[in-house]
Amino acid sequence: IVCFAFSDNMNALEVGRLLQGLGAGSASVLGRSVLRDSYDGPQLTKALSYISVTASIMPIIAPVFGGWISFHLGWQAVFLFVLLYLLAIFILGYFVLPETLPYGKSRFDATQVAKNYGRLLTNRQVISSASYNWMSYMASLVSLSLFPFLMQDQLGLTAAEYGSLMIVPSAGLLIGSVALNLFNRR
Repeated sequence: IVCFAFSDNMNALEVGRLLQGLGAGSASVLGRSVLRDSYDGPQLTKALSYISVTASIMPIIAPVFGGWISFHLGWQAVFLFVLLYLLAIFILGYFVLPETLPYGKSRFDATQVAKNYGRLLTNRQVISSASYNWMSYMASLVSLSLFPFLMQDQLGLTAAEYGSLMIVPSAGLLIGSVALNLFNRR
């Protein structure tokens, strides 16, 4: 909403993009949490492999579709599409997706939440494991954020040409994920 409504204000646009990044970072965590709550053993491995393949398809579709929207409707329209997409996902999740880990009702205790985060942030195993994930995820997001500027502004590609060009590395990611899943079964 912030990115679409205040696209002419650079400070508001930066805040909106920060909020988008925070939301995007939660998606992979939530997806894996739902799977871990719902499956175990070989079924969990299989479900995670499906998530991996899906996650590798999205970078193929998103730049192409985003480039098309930007080229034909303007770059602000991309934010409107993302807003509509997120509303649809939220509504679908709210009405269709059941709670995967039932727990007893309890009061929200902000101090207990802060203590739990403190324990996580001081646990070396958690920090080292999480660091690998966030560093690689951050590198991919920074690349995806810089590539449009470099390709369009520096090389003179249109938004549609950039979207088409991004199929190449995304296809490699998809092929690698599928191959890894096939090799993992053997």
